[in-house]
Amino acid sequence: MKKVSLVCVVLLLASTTAWSQMGGGMMGSGMMGHGAANGSQTGAARSAVSGIDVFKANCASCHAGGGNAVAPGLPLRESGKLIDLKTLGNFIRHPGMPGGSAGAMPAFPESRISDRQLKQLYEYIAAEYRTARSK
Repeated sequence: MKKVSLVCVVLLLASTTAWSQMGGGMMGSGMMGHGAANGSQTGAARSAVSGIDVFKANCASCHAGGGNAVAPGLPLRESGKLIDLKTLGNFIRHPGMPGGSAGAMPAFPESRISDRQLKQLYEYIAAEYRTARSK
């Protein structure tokens, strides 16, 4: 009986941790980019957001630590998408998997991440996760 209880506690803790990292679920505040730095902000509020804020609000739930929770074989860290702003911008606006399938990543049009926010996001991601291999 004690083993069953212990297993239940471990499973509960694991699921709670996963749930909180997803920001309340896939349609929650972070997983699909509905956080503070999305397109619902306007004008000065959007321009005052830093690259790390854009990352936290739109990317961190899947790409925390430079990884990829949905497709672990395609981490953000050292990605060829970080070679320059244009390459990353094209991918963020029109994501896709190698081979042409759509993949799980949602598109982030300018209404969700402005061009200025995209530049700030690129500067943050490149400084944090780009290495010699992705340059």
